[in-house]
Amino acid sequence: MGNVVGERAAQQVTEVTLSRLTAADDNRTVRDGSGLSGKVHAARDGAVSVHFRYRYRFNNRAREATLGAWPRDSLDTIRDRFEEIRLRVAHGTDPAGRKQVVAAKLKQEQADIERRREQQLTFADLYSLWQAEGLLRKDGGEYARGFCERHLLPLLGHTKLRDLNDSALTTRLRALIAEGKCRTALELHAFAGQVLRWGLVRNPWRRLLDVNPVELIDIDRLLPPDYKPFRERVLTPEEVWTLNQRFMTIREAWTLTPNFRRSIKPLDRCLELGVGIALATMVRSCELMQAPWKNVNLERRTWFIPGAHCKNKRAYTVFLSDFAVELLTNLRELTGGTPWLFPHRKDDTLHAPIKDIGNALAFRQSDDGTPKKAKMRPINSSLLLPGGRWSTHDLRRTGATYMQALDIAPVVIERCLNHVSSLDQTDRQLNRQLMRHYHQYSYQREMRAAWQKLGAFLEKTCRGEIPQLPNPDYDAYDIDADDDMRALSEAA
Repeated sequence: MGNVVGERAAQQVTEVTLSRLTAADDNRTVRDGSGLSGKVHAARDGAVSVHFRYRYRFNNRAREATLGAWPRDSLDTIRDRFEEIRLRVAHGTDPAGRKQVVAAKLKQEQADIERRREQQLTFADLYSLWQAEGLLRKDGGEYARGFCERHLLPLLGHTKLRDLNDSALTTRLRALIAEGKCRTALELHAFAGQVLRWGLVRNPWRRLLDVNPVELIDIDRLLPPDYKPFRERVLTPEEVWTLNQRFMTIREAWTLTPNFRRSIKPLDRCLELGVGIALATMVRSCELMQAPWKNVNLERRTWFIPGAHCKNKRAYTVFLSDFAVELLTNLRELTGGTPWLFPHRKDDTLHAPIKDIGNALAFRQSDDGTPKKAKMRPINSSLLLPGGRWSTHDLRRTGATYMQALDIAPVVIERCLNHVSSLDQTDRQLNRQLMRHYHQYSYQREMRAAWQKLGAFLEKTCRGEIPQLPNPDYDAYDIDADDDMRALSEAA
């Protein structure tokens, strides 16, 4: 029980005594002998106020109740509050404890409201926060957002996280694989896993997810046994010669035709040269389409590619062969007056979109001859080769495979491809991190010779003098294991 309070004690604190306080009384405590006390506070402007409190004991525990501040509250009001609290304590009620109970109840109610709100959170809510804070990509997340909005959100977007399981995702993955869209299924599995893993280590999402449902799905068991997650398309030397002849034949026919609407429109001349440059240098399409002329030195036969344009953010130098120099010289006659090798069609102060060359090639390789877009000229299969469809990245693989067939060391090929793991096959058992730290030889001499050897081979091939390769029974050089699959592993 609380202290039993007797009759009201004689007043020692009055309005008069309070009004006589000055700034010199700052931090002074005034008391009236009955438990009422106030602490003097002087503001910077000299104004004086007294903050009153009542200290008492309840159930052998020290308590304190605030009564108000003079002169904002009158002294009579403060004394009335003081007497009220004394009476409550005398009758066994703890005013301070009651406030704590009310505060605790209010806090619990707020927690219940927040918990009910969390129970309504959906996968779309988690995705929205992930793409704003957790999506870090070189392209700013453009590809990831587009893919998720096409495939992931329609599937799981409205599902509450507390109800999320692996069944819906597994069903969709099986359907995609049955349609032959294995790569889409792999990316869907990877992006869903990345979003959920990001949420599992952050509140409030981790309170709603006991486990990551994606980790319950064994994607390898769903894929066909013979599926390979990377391409192996390599253009044969005969196909390279055929492609060069196609370029010349289509362009010549276009210039001689009296009816352009019934003729096959040739590929843009700059992009034709870009195909040859990509094959001769093995650069990525993003490095090719963003290249400025200031980084190309035809006299010194070098092409510097900054890290900002590279997939792995590692800058490197391409040593140009005679074949590559000839192609770049022809290209400079067309675009040398602009800052870029491939300027934008509408604004030559900007480089062309990175996907321009890939889209132009894909449009001219329709397998069934059906136009991909309505009202377009019939040019859909003009660049389709006997070995099937091919892309700009296949040119990179083709160049690497030719180098391999020309007996160039794998470590040199890896350097020419600007791969991070530039290790010789005989050094696979060594510690890669230590090798990158201590093995600092640049291989520039070997790289220059390798590109020159590749250029000489391509030059003879384009003339129709297809040389015999020292190692004709080659397999496709496995560059996708380092390029394409790294993208999937990063997403995973």
